[in-house]
Amino acid sequence: MAILKISDELQAELKTLLKSSQSPEETIDILSKSTKFSNLLTSLEKILKEDKFVQFRGGELSNYNFFFTALVNCFGEYYGVIEHTGIKIDCDHTGCSRNQLVLHNDDAIDIERQPQFGFIQVIKEDPVLKAHNGITLIRELIRELRFKDPDLLNSLLTVPVPMCSYGINYDGENKKRLVVKEPILSKDNDGYKVRFDFERINFYYKEKNEKQPYEESKMIFNFLQYANSIKKALFLEVGDILIQNNKETLHDRGECSIEIGTNGKLNSREILVSFAR
Repeated sequence: MAILKISDELQAELKTLLKSSQSPEETIDILSKSTKFSNLLTSLEKILKEDKFVQFRGGELSNYNFFFTALVNCFGEYYGVIEHTGIKIDCDHTGCSRNQLVLHNDDAIDIERQPQFGFIQVIKEDPVLKAHNGITLIRELIRELRFKDPDLLNSLLTVPVPMCSYGINYDGENKKRLVVKEPILSKDNDGYKVRFDFERINFYYKEKNEKQPYEESKMIFNFLQYANSIKKALFLEVGDILIQNNKETLHDRGECSIEIGTNGKLNSREILVSFAR
């Protein structure tokens, strides 16, 4: 499993460096001058390049003085937004659903600017269940399909699948209707990529009030069967940050629970989410 844990000593030294930081920009500036942080970043980048994901176990440092924001900034063009998501009873956003999430990659409908890396940090664990995150590596899926189902692999590389949404991000201001029709898998000079969002595929047919073609639904069913069969499960503790290559992996999450207090306030799993291009 691709886990990188920093020692208590390194954690303490980096926290001391950031103690006086008052903004994300100041935190970025301080860390950019630190050799010890540079060593940490190099290790994360190497693991991410080789394994396509890494679970960073940074303990208290991960929640310390804008560290999460600064870390995201180190991996490319930063979105500028850290999304805080909890589990809800009533919610239209997939990320706050109590149910198990289907394997997907983020902003799959964004042809021009789909993020290269995704970041998930757990800031509060589920009150009852062990909510696991799952990662499927596309390179491993390709190996599986080459020998077990080459016809399915060819279909995934050639058959366009529609997706629809109003705006790219749930909380975004731009709610323009977007429709794309692209194969689920593709290949470029850097290797195989994936573009898949089950919810947005379903929404396309729901909005058009049409039934999805049987062959397309069967292809997606078989695709998910194979992807789930090789999925890696990992448990993120409070403070852990999962970084994944968003174009070369799929990710999901298990079912979640909610605790309610005497004042009606809900206690649930909570995460921070961000992206870098």
